[in-house]
Amino acid sequence: MARAGWDFESIADAELALAELIVNAWRHGGTTSPVVLVLILGRTLRVSVSDDSTDFPEQREPCEFAESGRGLRLVQGLTHRWGTEPQKHGKSVWFECALKAPGCIPGRAGRNSEDIPGSNGLPGAE
Repeated sequence: MARAGWDFESIADAELALAELIVNAWRHGGTTSPVVLVLILGRTLRVSVSDDSTDFPEQREPCEFAESGRGLRLVQGLTHRWGTEPQKHGKSVWFECALKAPGCIPGRAGRNSEDIPGSNGLPGAE
């Protein structure tokens, strides 16, 4: 994603949310090899982590000094939305992040005409 020009903050948030879901699948999902699916749909990144457990995750109120119990709160805070879906053998926990579009780079398709010198902002002036 970084090579495609997406901003670092979006990538870092998605990586942290993904790490939390993988750890949850490993700890609570009854699997040592969770399945990860990553899709980019327009400007939305959708990540899904599947495991063997049919138990859906629940947010809980962690004790002040507890070392766990904050993962889903992190996912909720870092992402646009998240949820769960039942699967044939287990479940998937997913999240979506809005990706900030890359900056205008000369020579790249999709630039706005007002960004092109001499175009007067008129469509088709390229």
